[in-house]
Amino acid sequence: MKTRQLLSCFPSHLVAISSLIVASVSPLCQPCRRWNRKPFRVHVPPVVHVSRTRSRSSTTSSSTRNGDVPVLRPTPWQRAASVDYSAVNEYVAAHYSYLPLPDDSRCGATSTTRSTSPCKLHDGYKYFGHTDADGKATEEIYNARNGYFDDDVGELVTPSLDQCGFQLVPSRAPAVTDWTSTDQIYELYLPKLKALLNDTLSHHETYPPSLVSHILFYQPMLRGESVDMGSKTSSVASLVHIDTDFGAHDAEGILGMVERNQITSNSSSEGKSFPRKEVTNAIRDGRRFAIINAWRGVNSDETPVQRAHLGLLSPRYASNDAATSLPRHKRCYPALRPDRAQSRWYTYPQMGKDEVLLFKQYDRRADRVSDIWHCSLPIFPAEERCSSRTSFDCRALVIYDEIVPAELDRYCKDRLKPVLSFEESGCFCDSQAEERRERRGVRGIVSFQE
Repeated sequence: MKTRQLLSCFPSHLVAISSLIVASVSPLCQPCRRWNRKPFRVHVPPVVHVSRTRSRSSTTSSSTRNGDVPVLRPTPWQRAASVDYSAVNEYVAAHYSYLPLPDDSRCGATSTTRSTSPCKLHDGYKYFGHTDADGKATEEIYNARNGYFDDDVGELVTPSLDQCGFQLVPSRAPAVTDWTSTDQIYELYLPKLKALLNDTLSHHETYPPSLVSHILFYQPMLRGESVDMGSKTSSVASLVHIDTDFGAHDAEGILGMVERNQITSNSSSEGKSFPRKEVTNAIRDGRRFAIINAWRGVNSDETPVQRAHLGLLSPRYASNDAATSLPRHKRCYPALRPDRAQSRWYTYPQMGKDEVLLFKQYDRRADRVSDIWHCSLPIFPAEERCSSRTSFDCRALVIYDEIVPAELDRYCKDRLKPVLSFEESGCFCDSQAEERRERRGVRGIVSFQE
């Protein structure tokens, strides 16, 4: 659909960065039968010595920093995969077309002046600039069960929400028999999930405990490889995306989306009220908030997730002169693109029924990792006889009991905003999804998918 046509339609649609598409990828992992390790057992893989400025190849070479101090990097999990960034690049080009064109090393926004032609896209603008003409790139995938590689200390550390934006936690499978039943989800799962989030956020080895005032669950979705698109069901999606570009729009529009999709019980009036005034005031008063996705495997035969694993990109941003010239709260998406030398793709192979993966889609504090790009990894020939993946996820809007310092506030008034309104953005995403469905013959298109 042409740009002027996009701006003429205003559907009531949730803002989304990507739509469902089956990506063609290269082999990544070994047969599922080789991943029969117990959950939560951390095995540290071999670590090799490379320079801090390193290539993306998986060769194990040895070099030193400043001529004598070895710098470490982890070994990738098996093989590389072709990852499809095309939807991300289209979305960023359409919404942030006034940003200066990035070069090969950075995407620096040195001006907040908007284009006089807001829907004119930069030719060749690519947020993920290392992709080919089809928007794809070959990426190394790392096993998150071995840990998250912290380049600042040069070693593997335990993944956590604040440090790398994702965290796997033990969570006994709830007694839910129908993951499309909001009554069962509300009564049997959400109380445990809320307690889990409170406990996880209140314990951290590096940062002070984070106390929260509100946790609002919304957008429940059952996903499967052969599941059709519905209001509560979807197939898996293999395009790289984040669920919501939260910082792009005002609080009223986003809170309206959360309220419309809030998880409540149909059989009871309990939980149907939405604290809009309290949450709105909290955001306006500068309180910290975050969007956290809770994802778990729910295969009917209770087997672990053996294929179509969820891939997560934990972003780190450049600290060069162009980046440090920006205010601290703008040194992240969308002003900067992830630094390829320190941003890596991770996955948790063989996620069991008693595990839940938490990962952040937005955090108001610029010094906390968020904006975790993600997608479904491919099904490889060795996995074809494994059980198909079925998973369930929902999102949580978390309001913290803390005020964000002004210099770290990503949601301040002068934050970078898109040239498209909330309604125009929804129109763009609808059109983007429809065009991909027609072009590739995909039978279901989903917003906010992974």
